[in-house]
Amino acid sequence: MNKKIKIIVLAFTILISFAGIAYSISNSIFLKDMIVEKGLYQTNPPIVNDNDAKKLSNININCLENISDDGSFVFEVRDNNNNETIGKYYYKPWLEKKPIYHELPNGDVILGKNKLFNNQDKKIYPLSLDDKIVVFDYSVNNNKIAYIGKNNGRINIYIRNLGDNKVEIIDSYQYPEFYNAENVFLEWGKEDLLFYDYCQNEKPIVKVYDMKNGQKETFMECAMNPQISPDGKFMVIQSMTGFDKNERHAAELSIIEISNKSHVSKLNGSNHLFWVSDYIINWNVDNSTLEVHDLNNNGVKIKDIPVEGLPTEIKTENTHLRIKTYKFTNNTFTINNDDVNL
Repeated sequence: MNKKIKIIVLAFTILISFAGIAYSISNSIFLKDMIVEKGLYQTNPPIVNDNDAKKLSNININCLENISDDGSFVFEVRDNNNNETIGKYYYKPWLEKKPIYHELPNGDVILGKNKLFNNQDKKIYPLSLDDKIVVFDYSVNNNKIAYIGKNNGRINIYIRNLGDNKVEIIDSYQYPEFYNAENVFLEWGKEDLLFYDYCQNEKPIVKVYDMKNGQKETFMECAMNPQISPDGKFMVIQSMTGFDKNERHAAELSIIEISNKSHVSKLNGSNHLFWVSDYIINWNVDNSTLEVHDLNNNGVKIKDIPVEGLPTEIKTENTHLRIKTYKFTNNTFTINNDDVNL
């Protein structure tokens, strides 16, 4: 592939990826694409300026300047002891539901959503132990990782035991051909309950699997994309009666209390969420704001925070929020950290 064609392919790939935000997290086909407005079509491919190195217990993770041909950011993993390169992995911040990395208590590190650094032999393996499985989402529960992925045209829900690396398929289904299967979620709740997206009679439902007795059942009909608060008390779901165009655009995002499935509050914007202390913060893409809701006060919205770029991480520091965003200017992706009063 010559350089000119590669640049064109790369530009279209990133454009499609950012436009995918419109479908996967805001259900708006005509979402303004900041990458188009900022001038993606340059003679040179975009670069990444991310000096925010991640130093973990056993490895360092650094973002390389050059992005891959498919538009992914490239992260390099090095050994802390000798600084030798262990491997690389790829990550698209605008499409990912999970953070850049997730460090486990045993020193293993989940890289993106498809790779896992094994601390014992200092190597990187597929999270699923099988390169043929495309992982869409994962959730960690002590020494078990649940993940939802696609293999041979079917969506499977897997549970991998990190102790013996045994993998079990607990459920399987197919989506309508026209639906983007990447827009699926799963999350562990309290008492070893696993909540996950499922399709039944071409309708979305949220199912729940009880790891203690192996039983699974419907948790909520006409709902999808379960996301659970760290304390296991609340869930955010997207209410949607079906997968056709009109039904998708009528979708609503709501906070519910898991114990009784009662409605707590409605959310505006996307299901790009951050659980921070006693707050839930969601990204309103159309308004370029982060909406802060107080979970201790019936999910009431208490603040709108203007944000430029793509929010990727939010943490609390005393009475402040530390907001990390990716911005795209002058053909360069940059990391920005902003402090905002609550």
